[in-house]
Amino acid sequence: MLLGIDLGTSAMKVMLFDPATGTYVLEREPVAIEQPTPDLAEAHPQDWWNALVAILTRLHRTHGQDLGAVQAVGLSTIFPALIPMDAEGTPLRKAILYCDRRSIAEVEEIAAALGPEAFEERTGNRLTPGTCTLPGIAWIRKHEPDVFSATHTFGQASTYLIKRLTGANALDLTQASLSGMVASGRENEWDPELLELAGVAHDQLPRLVSSGEVVGSVSSIAAAECGLPAGIPVVGGAGDAPLAAFGGGVVGAHELFCSAGTTDCIMFTGDRPPSNPVFANMRYVCPELWVSIGTMSTAGASVKWLCDAVLGCSADELTSQAAGAPAGSDGLVFLPYLQGERTPWWDPKARGLFYGLNLTTERAHLCRAVLEGVAFGWRQIISLLEDEYAFEAAKIVAVGGGSTNALWNQIKASVLGRPIAALDFAETTSLGAALIGGLGAGVFSTATDACTATAPLCRATTVEPNSEWTEIYNSSFGTYCDLYPTIAPLFHS
Repeated sequence: MLLGIDLGTSAMKVMLFDPATGTYVLEREPVAIEQPTPDLAEAHPQDWWNALVAILTRLHRTHGQDLGAVQAVGLSTIFPALIPMDAEGTPLRKAILYCDRRSIAEVEEIAAALGPEAFEERTGNRLTPGTCTLPGIAWIRKHEPDVFSATHTFGQASTYLIKRLTGANALDLTQASLSGMVASGRENEWDPELLELAGVAHDQLPRLVSSGEVVGSVSSIAAAECGLPAGIPVVGGAGDAPLAAFGGGVVGAHELFCSAGTTDCIMFTGDRPPSNPVFANMRYVCPELWVSIGTMSTAGASVKWLCDAVLGCSADELTSQAAGAPAGSDGLVFLPYLQGERTPWWDPKARGLFYGLNLTTERAHLCRAVLEGVAFGWRQIISLLEDEYAFEAAKIVAVGGGSTNALWNQIKASVLGRPIAALDFAETTSLGAALIGGLGAGVFSTATDACTATAPLCRATTVEPNSEWTEIYNSSFGTYCDLYPTIAPLFHS
């Protein structure tokens, strides 16, 4: 048996996976984030541990024999989630999450010291608040000097959980890649010059490990708290996005994986360090690969907004109405930027709009235009990803709530002009955590072997493009791409 720990923004999940049979048990426990203002986003790390203990306690009651047979533990966590800790691993303040924007001033100071272009060239990523750890540490040094001086380790969510489970201090390379403290292509070592920009010492940071590296074993202290047997190997794991792809079977170069939810993440693997900072670029869980991630901030959220705030209908009703409108929505184009947009613009002031409204526009047009607008965003990001790697992916694998909608999959396939393989199994992140544990502990000899064990779970429905729709969408896509550059000055006026 393999145990996958999957910490998300709103829930802790734990999967017990049997690689011999492809069967699993999944338990979850809610966790909360605190957002007292739009710019702040924090969480209590102790709540994460409490949730993990609660789940493992339930599993011990219901699946005690399976829990006793666990061969390895793997971790997937939200990231970044900056946590200053003392020498015992006790958090000295709440975790600062990926969507926190308090360090805007520190971003500007670091950019002035090094230069934004120099930072991007060095790290392969943008210098941004929240998603980059470096300015977050600089913010703590400036605004919470007592916390800064008392910090033994600046870690992430996985660092904290690994410390609680094993006593080790470690951080995997996928998360280190986005920290702003390692150089692109040299992710296995902290960069002294970058550390100096935040005033952080090398010995205040965790040891860097590959995703499948065993970092320690469950300690007797942790075993007494959570019910896992002492001595089980624990591997470094990875951030949630790469492990979602790994759990979905992505193990080679030039593969596309799309996770469709409230936010959509579109990932492309490559065999060299990526250099375009319009993406989030990082090492992949397979050590010879890198991954670039394009993100649409409010993809699924746009559908929810139209359902809840405008039409007062369910998502199924929206889809049913969208099916009644023609492909291209009679010229109506939707820009799904309801709370700014990340890829490709990285513009928090960008806003959504309907372009092409007229007196013949009906509810069905609005419904279909929103689905099409998200699909156009996919095509825009995928085009940029494939340009970066000079390679067209042979297949597009999709997972998540948005990939269970048959009409939407048909629209996406037609906008892209190629098939989409929609996975029937949604919990690929939890599964990926279990698999990386098994790979690190030697249960699997290769990443391909690990993903072969998921075959009973990860069946896919292949959706082919509608050639007539594709012709219409090729024209509408040009309009979509022109909209933001044309009206961006209004967002900033």
